[in-house]
Amino acid sequence: MPSPAPRLSASERALMRIGTTIRGKYRVDRLLRVGGMAAVYAATDRRGHRVAVKFLLERFADDPDILQLFDREAHAANQVNHPGAVPVLDHGVDENGAAFLVMPLLEGETLRERWERAGKSLPVAEVAVFMSDVLAVLASAHARGVIHRDIKPENLFVTRAGEVRVLDFGVARRVDDDGSATMTGRMMGTPAFMPPEQARGDRHAVGPHSDCWSTGATMFTLLSGTFVHEGGASAQLAATMMGHARSLAEVAPALPPVIVQFVDKALAFEPKDRWPTAEDMRHALHEAFTPALGEAVDGLAERVRERVVSELASGGDEDAEATRAPARVGPRREKISLWKGLLAGGVVLGLATATVFATREPPPKGEANPASGSIDPAIAHLRAGLQNWHDGSVRAAQEEFDRVIALDRGSAAAHLYSALLFEGEDVMREHLGAALAQREGLGMRDRALLEALTDVRTVPWNVNATAERMLSVAARFPSDWAVQTSLAALQTMAGNARDALAVLDGVLREDPKAGIAWFDESNAFASLGDAKSARGSLEECLRSSPDADGCLDNMIQIDLREGQCAESERTARKLMATSLPPRSWGASLVDSIYGRGGTMESVQSVIEQEWRLAPPAERESTRLRSKAVSHVLTGDFATVAEALAAWDEEVANRKYEEDHAMVAKLRFYLAMELGDRPLTARLAAQYLSRREAWLASSYYDWEIVPLRIQYLAGGLSREAFQARRKAWLTRTAATHQPLRNESNTRWIEAYAFAAITHADAVDALRALPESPPTFDALRTDVGDDLAMGRVYFLAGETEKALPYLRHGARSCQALRFPFEHTWIHLQLGESLERAGDPSGACGAYGIVLSRWGKDPRSVSARAARLRWAALRCVTAPHE
Repeated sequence: MPSPAPRLSASERALMRIGTTIRGKYRVDRLLRVGGMAAVYAATDRRGHRVAVKFLLERFADDPDILQLFDREAHAANQVNHPGAVPVLDHGVDENGAAFLVMPLLEGETLRERWERAGKSLPVAEVAVFMSDVLAVLASAHARGVIHRDIKPENLFVTRAGEVRVLDFGVARRVDDDGSATMTGRMMGTPAFMPPEQARGDRHAVGPHSDCWSTGATMFTLLSGTFVHEGGASAQLAATMMGHARSLAEVAPALPPVIVQFVDKALAFEPKDRWPTAEDMRHALHEAFTPALGEAVDGLAERVRERVVSELASGGDEDAEATRAPARVGPRREKISLWKGLLAGGVVLGLATATVFATREPPPKGEANPASGSIDPAIAHLRAGLQNWHDGSVRAAQEEFDRVIALDRGSAAAHLYSALLFEGEDVMREHLGAALAQREGLGMRDRALLEALTDVRTVPWNVNATAERMLSVAARFPSDWAVQTSLAALQTMAGNARDALAVLDGVLREDPKAGIAWFDESNAFASLGDAKSARGSLEECLRSSPDADGCLDNMIQIDLREGQCAESERTARKLMATSLPPRSWGASLVDSIYGRGGTMESVQSVIEQEWRLAPPAERESTRLRSKAVSHVLTGDFATVAEALAAWDEEVANRKYEEDHAMVAKLRFYLAMELGDRPLTARLAAQYLSRREAWLASSYYDWEIVPLRIQYLAGGLSREAFQARRKAWLTRTAATHQPLRNESNTRWIEAYAFAAITHADAVDALRALPESPPTFDALRTDVGDDLAMGRVYFLAGETEKALPYLRHGARSCQALRFPFEHTWIHLQLGESLERAGDPSGACGAYGIVLSRWGKDPRSVSARAARLRWAALRCVTAPHE
């Protein structure tokens, strides 16, 4: 059996066209270039004129997006009707069905080639003349409703006559384009020269002002020798989307201020701050450059062109190469064999040019495929992640960054942005380590962000130091939403919420649709205990970004705490319908359903969904926890004990203390509620003896929980507990940063939760860091309300106790905190009775009896029944 014929490369197939005639009109003479999308030939038409013919490569023959771009190029340049726009003379398909375009064969060089040959810096006069020509072409295009969308040095060609031609109208579109043909997954433009609105994929915001930005970026590069944003294509794309361009003065301080101001205005982040059209920008260019050069730009043009003609003529290359044939200038380059040149891997961004350079390296992994005009999947996901982050969809952003990392583990930007989502210290450290290893791929702004986060890798993390570092970065990038919101998030974490609010106010004045700023503002208000303002910020976030998962999640937590159960259920169901609901969605939904009086059958149905959607490694723990807490509220303590024992066994081999602490806390509470104080003290002692075998949490020292349980159960004397508590407070003050209201949080854990006597309560209030204390409205729970209410009740300050107790009792957190939610009703009943409200007290006692009244071992039910009888409550307790 004969072996199969070897598969021909694109270059080999391209060579087979030489000597053929296209539609009887164009004789193909020579292959000039093979690019990522097209092969370009020198040809001769029937009248003997030399032309360039570009053929779309075979592999794109069935790609409707690419075919549309190829066809668009055949029309857009001709619509411009300006000598500086290279016209398409003919187009169609050949005898084999291959699409082709015919254009004049140009001789000269691109501005990119000229810039590189000149040492990456062109004379100011030359830039002024050439860019005036470019803007004249764009002005004609804009007047006819055509936007180029890919202005860059590679697409600007200087002919041997010293005239500028604008290439590649393949990605142009009309202003009145209705968007019916969308280039799904394609990047329209080039990251280094792409305006912010185009980088974000906001096609409706792209207009003539977008070409003005790209022209300004081109001038920035030609004058300074560097790009507006540093790094690879992904870093440039991210920087363009997220923040303002740096000033030209930073990289070219010797340039006259008037020129710097001109380029900076072209690169304004907001379209309204640029010139509206190329014609306006061209007039401004002449006004700015004339005084700087000491002569009118038009007057300089003739001398500039004469110099260019002389230089190009000295190269003496009689063979033009493609619609943009590079002239050989200066010393003649060493000849490269045709095969080596064709098979070399580098490509230059742009559809029309379709150029291969033998000396250029292939695009880095994970970057755009420049020649095809399409966007690499990694960059597509990075762009989507940045947009989600901006909009306040934190989990959706992380999912996109995870996809980038899966495609390219060396993506420093994706790792850095994942860390900046602040989704847990361990996760941050992992991503920061990866970003540091690949930091060379980051731009200037991203390297500054990475440097600011270096303290996160130390344990304990010094949040205040990180916030100070970020403050310096924010001063360098005052209009960058990612920098500013990262600073605000750190300030809130460090307990400086009011500073954070001032920063966020500035962000939102410039960009009121920045959902992440509204999200961070809700966190700042919540940390000040201002639930109302936090909710207002979240409403603003959801007004501009209705599916922002971070804002939806915060809204749910606020409503749960404030007892708005029906509202939290609606929001939880909306969040549940997203592609990336948080792991807490099940708990939030069952809390909401139960809180509004829904049936346990509905609750169980949601719990079963939560089990199925949980990660496999967490599925059994999720099932057992849900089983335990749901049966607490029905008073089926035997089933609760069984589920907790199984859950404890399930996590026995896990290395993190938090996994063990969650089940242990519920086991303590069950033993206490059943009145078994010796068992309670024994369980706490066992837990303390095992702690060294686990990895401690970096954000919370769990030792205080079993210590206070031992004290409450009589396993520790008051003096012994006070000594252990003092040591815990000293240690945690030194090793845990004062995040948000951490001093109040440590107080409530060490003092308020441990108060069982009047003396305990008096001691606790003396140690209270502030009066009245504030607690984070998003991160405190019914247990905190219970502790505060009880300490004031025991101290004899019933009027101060009642607001906390009422607040916790009406919250929708019964299924998440079933013991605390029931105990707070008992404490509320006692406080209302003391305050002279027997009817209210009866209602609170009735809740306790309806849940736990069937089990005679329940300490709380016995106490509630005694008070019920003493008050002669009328309504049946529904035991």
